[in-house]
Amino acid sequence: PTLSRLGLLLLGEALLALPVIALGDVVLEALADAVPDPRYGSLLGSLLLFGAPTVLSGMISPYAVRLLVSALDSSGLSAGRLYFVSTLGSAAGTILTSFYLVLYLEIHTILLCFMGVSALVGSSLVLAGSNYPGSQALPYHPLLHALRGSFAAVERWRAVPPAWLSDLLPLLPDLRGL
Repeated sequence: PTLSRLGLLLLGEALLALPVIALGDVVLEALADAVPDPRYGSLLGSLLLFGAPTVLSGMISPYAVRLLVSALDSSGLSAGRLYFVSTLGSAAGTILTSFYLVLYLEIHTILLCFMGVSALVGSSLVLAGSNYPGSQALPYHPLLHALRGSFAAVERWRAVPPAWLSDLLPLLPDLRGL
């Protein structure tokens, strides 16, 4: 597993969601005429429009876990932290979309924004994976490389409570040298 491939999964997810915007109305109208029961029509429409992007989305977290795991004995910790952040992001995205974004933006605009974020993150990962030879083993390496100067220049880093550092340092072994 490489960082570039993770980026390609995100790019693929964003591209596979484009038919939702381009063909969504046409597909749903055709299904409404073809399938008399609205329950089955909506199920089929959801499957046709969101099936492929959902399958690719489901591949991203396990792939990211494989990238994060450096030792078998810490695999549960890595997976747990990743899924914690993923769940938190899903909840925040759901609340943000359902309570705020739908009030100010059209559904197509919201979908385009989220696809754009996926494409941007995916492109960044592809570029980071190709520019940093060590990034295949350390998915945070490009971010750490970019922030290394900031960490070294800011003395506040030394004021971080030791309990926080003890949790952070196993995740980011490169910080030990700062």
